[in-house]
Amino acid sequence: MVSKFDFRMCRKAYDDLCLDLTDDEHAVLDLRRRGLHNADIAAELYCSERTVNRRVKAIKNKIK
Repeated sequence: MVSKFDFRMCRKAYDDLCLDLTDDEHAVLDLRRRGLHNADIAAELYCSERTVNRRVKAIKNKIK
């Protein structure tokens, strides 16, 4: 398991993490890996930036 949060993680670590993610968290992670900022992700997913921030926090918590 990855010990710190890194959006550029290796494919194996990414695959392991994705098994535990919700569909929404998976969408956010994919967009972050493409280099989008939270505001851009919010626009892409038609949600608020605060929602994106909560999903990023949830992803970080699942990595720990």
